[in-house]
Amino acid sequence: MPRTLQCRPPHAAATLGPRTKAEGGVFVRMEGQPLLELAEGHRAVPLLSPEKDRVPFAAALRIIQPGAAPAQAVGAGPEPHDTLELHYTLCGAGSLLGANGTAQPVGPGDSIISAQGAALFTVPAGAADAGGVPAPLVMLQVLLPGKLLRDAAGGLGTAHTDPADLLIRPEWSCPTVLKAGRVSQELMCSLLSRDMELTQGDGHGGDAAAPGPGDGESAAPSGSSDPAAPAADVTLEPLAGSRPLHKRSLSGVRAWQLPNATNQLALVFGPHLDPELSMTFGVEMFEPGHRTTRHIHTSAYEMFVVLGGQGVGISNGEEVPIRAGDVAVFPPYVVHAIDNTSDRRLYCLQMMLPNDMFAEFVTSGSLLDPLDSADMGHIISGSC
Repeated sequence: MPRTLQCRPPHAAATLGPRTKAEGGVFVRMEGQPLLELAEGHRAVPLLSPEKDRVPFAAALRIIQPGAAPAQAVGAGPEPHDTLELHYTLCGAGSLLGANGTAQPVGPGDSIISAQGAALFTVPAGAADAGGVPAPLVMLQVLLPGKLLRDAAGGLGTAHTDPADLLIRPEWSCPTVLKAGRVSQELMCSLLSRDMELTQGDGHGGDAAAPGPGDGESAAPSGSSDPAAPAADVTLEPLAGSRPLHKRSLSGVRAWQLPNATNQLALVFGPHLDPELSMTFGVEMFEPGHRTTRHIHTSAYEMFVVLGGQGVGISNGEEVPIRAGDVAVFPPYVVHAIDNTSDRRLYCLQMMLPNDMFAEFVTSGSLLDPLDSADMGHIISGSC
């Protein structure tokens, strides 16, 4: 049976009030963050919280060891399921469990969106890398407030005022969670990427995904001819709750060339696919020497998680170096940009919450060929 991770709500935090335009962006380095023990075989590295960072979502790395019992993540708020979970698989391989014994393989580059607590993952007991080291499933997990998404979809104001109103209570924020140490640079690099030649106990590896039924954006990965490969776009009925689990593989997504720019964005989730989903998520690629026009968003928070390469984050004129493992969030009205100051591509996960017409802007550009093997390799393997 799935194990439930649950705790009592923490003491109410003092109201922090709305952000001011002068506060600028939030920059977090994965290295040095606490490593938390949630349950046997389950760990987390907290990255962002509404209370501390005054952003309308929470984010952490989730680490599931081989053979660990599937754990259902339940928040501590009064309405824990008024939250969506977004998962992006960084490394390792496992299975996403659905109703009636159904399961789908999960591997690097796979994204899943679900109701909070509805996505359960397992990792075969024998999962190991090419060197025989146990290979956990490592995912970025983002908790998204249902209220904000509903308000945005309904055309209501989305200004973020008080973290307590968002009802986001991830289990990694429980005061009783044990600390196992802090993330070293070596551990950070192993969490971002591993030798992808995995030995699987049940044959569920992160194989390249085959194309799903066409909406104009799904395509077979370069060189893929395996008819048994997992579908690029899959919907599963959950073990609990009514919202379906939606898994999408990056290998089945084509990128867009942004209008009048050199950067490209492979949109994985967004209102262009689900009109009721008022947020966007994907992988953004910045060419060497790319300079982003300084700009603001009037209602959206934009998050970047650096997978590989290095560059500079601009926040109200301040320049902050960014590299693999760094997280940057730019709140509404912050003048911001990402520049690639290096001689190779910069790869980032990118999220816009709420959408704020961003998907419409991206898809007004040019639709490109499917991501090639070189891009997929850099995105999946990362670099430190």
